[in-house]
Amino acid sequence: MKNLLFLPLLFSLFLLGSCKKDDSAVKMIDGHWDIDKMVAYIDGDTLDLIQGGIDGNMTFYKCKFKNGRYCSATKDLVQNEEHTTVFHDFKVSDEDTHIWNLYTEDDEGNKIFNGYWEIEEVEARYLKVTEYFDDFKMEMEFSKVSF
Repeated sequence: MKNLLFLPLLFSLFLLGSCKKDDSAVKMIDGHWDIDKMVAYIDGDTLDLIQGGIDGNMTFYKCKFKNGRYCSATKDLVQNEEHTTVFHDFKVSDEDTHIWNLYTEDDEGNKIFNGYWEIEEVEARYLKVTEYFDDFKMEMEFSKVSF
């Protein structure tokens, strides 16, 4: 009888252990995040955008991997009471180390750039990425507000 109870427990542990590491990391990204750090590096100059008066947040929408490893996100930025929303479509790498920026447009429908994000660190309530653009990079740190 003990073996009958042990088998379902063993099977459950096997299922938990067989889940992809990268899928669980991507699931941690889902949700609403405040931007705590946004530092841009352009032509040898360092610009701290948060100290420069930009405030923002980002929402990653649930990644569903039925049709590939694609996710969507919106980034809302505010400076001097001027609000800008940036829309992103991503493809997440199999290793979960990069988020490829497939499509980005501003709230007026203008395509902005093609680049990628390198995931430096992801935890339940902390995310650190480096965003690489055509001619510069930006380091960003986020704290999770809601799931």
